Amino acid sequence: MWIENCLNFITEGNEKKRKEKIKRGKKKKGPRILRFTDQ
Repeated sequence: MWIENCLNFITEGNEKKRKEKIKRGKKKKGPRILRFTDQ
């Protein structure tokens, strides 16, 4: 059972990291697009 719990914990952690990366990516992409349009 503890192996399943560990796998569930790892998958939950990966999902949180993905969500953080998506949030960070959206924030980073915004200014870049504005820079290209300004040029």
